[in-house]
Amino acid sequence: MNRPARVRVSLSNLVHNCRQARAQAPHSSLMAVIKADAYGHGALACAQALRGEADAFAVAALDEALELRAGGIQDPIIVMHGAREPRELEPAIKQNLCLVVHDNEQVALLEQAQVSGTGPQLWLKVNTGMNRLGVNPEQAESCLARLQALPWHPGPIGLMTHLACASESDDDTTRVQLERFAKIPSAGERSAANSAAVLRYPESHLDWTRPGLMLYGVTPDYCPSVDLRPVMTLEAPLLTIRDCRAGERLGYGATYTCASDMRIGLVEAGYADGYPYASNGQTEVAIGTRHFQTLGRVSMDLIAIDLTDSDVTAGDRVELWGPQVAVSEVAGKSSTIAYELLARVAHLHHEYSN
Repeated sequence: MNRPARVRVSLSNLVHNCRQARAQAPHSSLMAVIKADAYGHGALACAQALRGEADAFAVAALDEALELRAGGIQDPIIVMHGAREPRELEPAIKQNLCLVVHDNEQVALLEQAQVSGTGPQLWLKVNTGMNRLGVNPEQAESCLARLQALPWHPGPIGLMTHLACASESDDDTTRVQLERFAKIPSAGERSAANSAAVLRYPESHLDWTRPGLMLYGVTPDYCPSVDLRPVMTLEAPLLTIRDCRAGERLGYGATYTCASDMRIGLVEAGYADGYPYASNGQTEVAIGTRHFQTLGRVSMDLIAIDLTDSDVTAGDRVELWGPQVAVSEVAGKSSTIAYELLARVAHLHHEYSN
């Protein structure tokens, strides 16, 4: 059963943002990051829209890649977490997927694999400072040599890293990471730039960029402004309107007290739909082009808003974030990040437009 809240996705805005990402790095190939169901937007629909715009797609896990192949996407797909078990290699090879290798155990797995014919294309991930996934720089040359020695590997091994602070004010960390990465000898192509690095660090563009958040219309922190358009609109109906008197309190915990007689709207959405509980009356919503303040605590299925001196009516559509209310603003006022809010709504009904 679908909930009243809806996600509307503008595929034309997605394509526009992809073109903006490419324009920032015109000499690099573009790997569109559509992991986590394309940050909640719907991976298959986004991949279909970006065919011919992106040069490849990046997902986190094998199952995500297989779903895209089952949906008819035949473009190059890079599985960022690689293969962890021998049984994962067969479908990866059969479906012509690219695998990222990020530790010695995965190198050993590939060395022990029985592969007839040509195996999957490979990238080696190097930990240059994120300290998450990736072999350390001093291990990179030996790992590359072992991968190159595989009898079935199809060509030069790509080399990638991930930048920890490209969207932070700390510039030195990114430059140090890029310097470490540049010192690793390799004949393969290189990739380092996420969305923030695409916008802030031209020296990081290398052979491949990996834009994610900016594809969906959100500019990472501390980045120059470019013409990005919001791709997702989260909206829900205005369920009912009630009058409250001065001094009456609202919702769980009675955290909001009406300073005067007020007209209160109840939006049919809540934290079950991905709206942040932590917003706690600090955010706004929009009906048409007019903004309205949220009030008190977000409930599981309802959000209270101040409709005093407005003529909106029950049934009107309320934008929780989208073109009028930036998801980054909602996230910032809720002590979280836009990535989290976008990914939260993958379970809702999605409507797509060009």
